[in-house]
Amino acid sequence: MIEINLLPEELKTRAQKKAAEPDKFLFLIPLFFAFLILLHLAFGLMQVSRALRFHALNRQWSKLSPDIKKLESFKTEYESFSLDGKIREELLAKNTKWSEKLNKLSLDLVPGVWFNEIAVGKKDILIKGSVVSLEKKEVDLINRFMSNLKSDAEFMKDFLSLDLGSVQKKKIGTFDVVDFSVTAVLKPK
Repeated sequence: MIEINLLPEELKTRAQKKAAEPDKFLFLIPLFFAFLILLHLAFGLMQVSRALRFHALNRQWSKLSPDIKKLESFKTEYESFSLDGKIREELLAKNTKWSEKLNKLSLDLVPGVWFNEIAVGKKDILIKGSVVSLEKKEVDLINRFMSNLKSDAEFMKDFLSLDLGSVQKKKIGTFDVVDFSVTAVLKPK
């Protein structure tokens, strides 16, 4: 079969080019789908590698948990020691002569009264002691000790108040012993 084309030459080439363009477009469709599949596989591999890394890090974290607990206990101990150091520095900064205070405590002590504990805090001093009396006058001895301390101007110059806390009676052997606590509030400087 013979074809006759009466079109000028410039139009003939355009007609042939239009026929070739759909063929090139058809080759791009499989390439586009291949690119999407490769992209999907790459993201899947990335997800799998991240999951494996996550599990490895979790195993490493669980192996380190005893060390973390040790570190946390060390940190709490360090903070408590550092708090004690801060309290000590604050007390030293107040220029209070603690040896004189302790000496005054011992001089104002009434026979039959003794100290079990003296604890210094940021804002106060806690004195815990005990009393024994053969005449059953333990409370009178505590009151005399408190009045001795309150009347001692040298002792009270660094304190706002001196308060008697709890008083508890107990029996040791055949003797009645009374435990008491005294709180002395420091003056702020």
